[in-house]
Amino acid sequence: MKDSTNNVRAGTDQQIQAGSSTKGRGDTGSSTERRAGCELPARNMAGMTYEEWMREVNRIVLGISGLGVDDIGDAPYRDRFDDSVAPHDMAREALELADFPFEED
Repeated sequence: MKDSTNNVRAGTDQQIQAGSSTKGRGDTGSSTERRAGCELPARNMAGMTYEEWMREVNRIVLGISGLGVDDIGDAPYRDRFDDSVAPHDMAREALELADFPFEED
């Protein structure tokens, strides 16, 4: 009986670990983040985490359009973060993809 309980618990622990996010290997301050079996950069060249970068993109989009990034449609946010695109450039791209009517200069 003890073996089956341990097997169930080990399987549950593996499921939890597969869906969890951890930085690098053993939280050593590595520059990668592991999620569901793949490694993602934890910080871009500006030293921002993806969450910090997205908050800044959202702040800029909101200031320009009055809408947040969740309101304007999909954009390649993660790809641009990984490419170290500046938040203001990503905000502009996201708004362009959403056909936002920019005023002509």
